[in-house]
Amino acid sequence: MPSQFYRKVISLSKTPTDFQKNPQSIEKTEQLLSSTVEDSSASTVEDRPLWRGEGADGIFALSRVRKILRAQDALTHVEEAVYDILWGSKKRNEEGEEERLAQMGYAELADKSRVSKRTIQSVVERLIEKGFIRIQETADIYHRKPTVYRVLGYGAVLRWMRSTGRRWVLRTGRGVFYAQMLPSTVEDRTPSTVEARSSSTVEASAPSTVEVPSTTSLGNKKEAVQTGTPPSSSSSVVEVCHRYGVSLDAAAAKLIPRRCRTYDPAATDEEITHFTEVKILQLRGSTRIGNIVGLLLTAVPEFFVEPAHEVNLYREERSAAAGARLETERQAAAMMAEEKAKQQSEQIYGDLSVQEQAIREEGFLTSIKADFPKLTLQEQKRIAKQRAMLVFHQKRTGVPAGEGKS
Repeated sequence: MPSQFYRKVISLSKTPTDFQKNPQSIEKTEQLLSSTVEDSSASTVEDRPLWRGEGADGIFALSRVRKILRAQDALTHVEEAVYDILWGSKKRNEEGEEERLAQMGYAELADKSRVSKRTIQSVVERLIEKGFIRIQETADIYHRKPTVYRVLGYGAVLRWMRSTGRRWVLRTGRGVFYAQMLPSTVEDRTPSTVEARSSSTVEASAPSTVEVPSTTSLGNKKEAVQTGTPPSSSSSVVEVCHRYGVSLDAAAAKLIPRRCRTYDPAATDEEITHFTEVKILQLRGSTRIGNIVGLLLTAVPEFFVEPAHEVNLYREERSAAAGARLETERQAAAMMAEEKAKQQSEQIYGDLSVQEQAIREEGFLTSIKADFPKLTLQEQKRIAKQRAMLVFHQKRTGVPAGEGKS
């Protein structure tokens, strides 16, 4: 009789029939495999929004973006320190105070905010672009009067952000910028990219459903090149500076138009170039200017600061000149049309029979003989024919014409 241990081993062992293929288990395996391959109509790449920053190069992921809860969320620590100096003491802050006026030069502002003199100008410019301060009165370098700034309170700035749609910021290594979401660049296709043909084979026969446009590369941090003609203001400014012997680098050439449009978004390339030339001619004879490029970066945009009298006067003159030019062109076109109509009338009159022409000219010939008795008969007939043709032209066109030459 087999021992108890032997019977236990036999009961736990498998027989050859246990290793035969079970159709039900094969079917379950196929179902399990097919369930692991997701045949979804959604895109295989998640369409995550991309962002760009105002004044920042490149495109950024959502992880860098933060919602603006307070106005100072849009400032770096350095920008906030400079803003605090311009705003002044917070102890005297009156309830509901929207803005203050501050008059301070770059040197004093850099010293009080503990920012280097090389950095303070760009910090002030960024505060202007972000809407925290505005120029009330421009600096007078000849009388040593610093710029007067209109400094807005945090509440006023926050309302301005809401009204202009600036609700997000992104932080980069270069600072904090207002953020705007870009349109989606990933196309969603309905066909699945994976087909489950059998229990043992998975084919990926369909083409890829993620289509990246040729103008946008998701792996490249540089912003996509936009189609269309690039702005010509930078090249125009460089050209006018070169004409008067002023060397302007690419950064300064881009900064001058950008600063001008910060004060007046409607500033055109032609206007920026014109006032750059005006300022160069004003400073050309001065021997006290050491850095004319730095002065142009500050002085040219100041033309566009409200109320911008010189810019408005220039625009009125340009508008009047354009109106006069259009009127001249209209008159020239009218004269050409009149001359063409007269030629057509003369041609039609010439096609009339000799008898009909003689009838039309007979009445004029009688009055001409009485007015000009000393003229020869041939000259009298010529004048009569001209007057007859003139009357014929007036009746045909309905437009009065000039008198014919006698």
